[in-house]
Amino acid sequence: LPLPDLELWIWVASYNISIATKAMAPIMIPHNKSRK
Repeated sequence: LPLPDLELWIWVASYNISIATKAMAPIMIPHNKSRK
């Protein structure tokens, strides 16, 4: 069973999501403030 590959895929996916969230946060927050 490719269990190590599955664990690695999950780790990479969660890591990329965390990076994307940190990258989007500075963009979305000023955008929401400018809309008001």
